[in-house]
Amino acid sequence: MKLIASTIGLVSLLLVSGCGSSASDDPMTPPVTPPVTPPVTPPPVTATNAPYQLAASNDLTIFMCHVHQDFYADPVHFAFWWDVRSSFTATVPRIAWKLERMDGTPPPALIGTITDLPAHHVGIDGHGESVPWIEYDRGSRHQYKLTLNYDRAVTESSYDNNSYIFEVDVPDHQTPSQLGDLEFDSESAHVHMWMPGSENVIHFDVRNLLANAVPTTKWRLRDAMEGLDVTYELAAIPAGGSTEASHSMQLLAPGLHAVTITIDSLNVVSETNEANNVSTQYILVGAPVGVAFQNSNASCPPWSGQLEKRGLLSLIFSIKSP
Repeated sequence: MKLIASTIGLVSLLLVSGCGSSASDDPMTPPVTPPVTPPVTPPPVTATNAPYQLAASNDLTIFMCHVHQDFYADPVHFAFWWDVRSSFTATVPRIAWKLERMDGTPPPALIGTITDLPAHHVGIDGHGESVPWIEYDRGSRHQYKLTLNYDRAVTESSYDNNSYIFEVDVPDHQTPSQLGDLEFDSESAHVHMWMPGSENVIHFDVRNLLANAVPTTKWRLRDAMEGLDVTYELAAIPAGGSTEASHSMQLLAPGLHAVTITIDSLNVVSETNEANNVSTQYILVGAPVGVAFQNSNASCPPWSGQLEKRGLLSLIFSIKSP
């Protein structure tokens, strides 16, 4: 499967890959001719996202979409990531996609194409496709809409599951890393969204910039709309090292969810900056729409070695040496 990215206006697309990768580290993609099929007027914008949906045949959907953003050190450069799932019995030769900001005076949309998507493609962990974004309107939250098959060149069973709306908080200032601190590592704090069973996977890394090792600490997960407020252990981190954590949760209540992750939630580690220990991820959840869909994907590959299932999954930790 190949990704061909193009630009509209003055924004250039970069190809990026891998969880936590920085878009600025990768070479620029040469501009290519936009899709020859003229775009059609998209359906009206909604304020919510329906749960994950995939028709039994002849359908495409976004899967495990998320945003990589270094909220404190570099909040204006971020990247949108996603996989595509297909219930077509044959290879889909070309799928056009579009990313646009929905609020204020939006900048030019970004467009691109995915080529040769295999039959019954299931994706893996949301890192099949990506596009970087630079946000110049800072100091507020913005909504961004990703749309697959926006030109309707592929005839599908339903188009209700072709768009996803992200909400991203963009601060108007930077908070550089500093020695003697415990912090979210680079672009790691994010939530993989749009999965079967209304599952969402929280993923983040924590870096230890102190001169000494940090023992096992606690981290806290909160979502007021779901009545969720739980605390978990975070593995010990060697000096200069980092630890990774992920967790799965269901989001069922319609509306805008503010999922808050707090590291060192009991404040047992003395740090040079105590103000950068919280990451808030905003997720729009709505009621199901469209045709009757199948949400059972027993044949799909597991994420991080765990089967996709409803409810909370076990925590996954791994230690990284400096």
